[in-house]
Amino acid sequence: MIPSNAIGILGGSFNPVHIGHVALAKEILARCPFERLFIIPNVSPPHKPPYEIESKHRLEMVKLAFEGVKKVELSTYELESSEPSYTFHTLKHFKNQLGLNVPLYFILGADAFYGLPEWYEFPKVLELASYIVVKRAGYENHQLEDGLNELREERLIKKQTAEPPFSRSFQTPFKTTVELLETALPEVSSTEIRLRLQLKERVTGLVPTKVDDYLSLNGLYGSQPKPNN
Repeated sequence: MIPSNAIGILGGSFNPVHIGHVALAKEILARCPFERLFIIPNVSPPHKPPYEIESKHRLEMVKLAFEGVKKVELSTYELESSEPSYTFHTLKHFKNQLGLNVPLYFILGADAFYGLPEWYEFPKVLELASYIVVKRAGYENHQLEDGLNELREERLIKKQTAEPPFSRSFQTPFKTTVELLETALPEVSSTEIRLRLQLKERVTGLVPTKVDDYLSLNGLYGSQPKPNN
């Protein structure tokens, strides 16, 4: 059971933020009794090329997307940090800020979970937080099982029963857990949105309305100004 003082952490590039990100945050808050959910835009990951737009634009669009969503708080820690965007550093920061006794739950997709054993300071990242693995429609079960098998080498133990809203639950050697959450989120990706904008296509309905306006107003990713009504 998730403690009432638990904090959720949802990080990502948000390049750009879209309706799927907002839907995920709302579903997580509806199904998990978090005290707060921190949204954390990151800087360019150490293993990837720089983002196409400045961080200030991604940050502003995240603000617009989550405006008015209760319990959501925006953190600029990774954008302002002089260190690379490693989850290990971010979790340590929140532990120091919130207190060692506040349970942290790091939320990630099944595709990112698959690479968890290759993360910086693995397996120490398992000690700092529990993990909610979001299994989206279309993600192959065998890929998820491969990720779980990698973690079982770190003595990941499956619980006999998983408490709602999770479909499966595992205990780590560090008294944290790995929880699997089945969802039915909108089929949309930031990659698709960037491509559409580069092709001068509209992305209305794929991003929140205010984000759509911001993209057009600032000509981001090659987007075109909206026609006047």
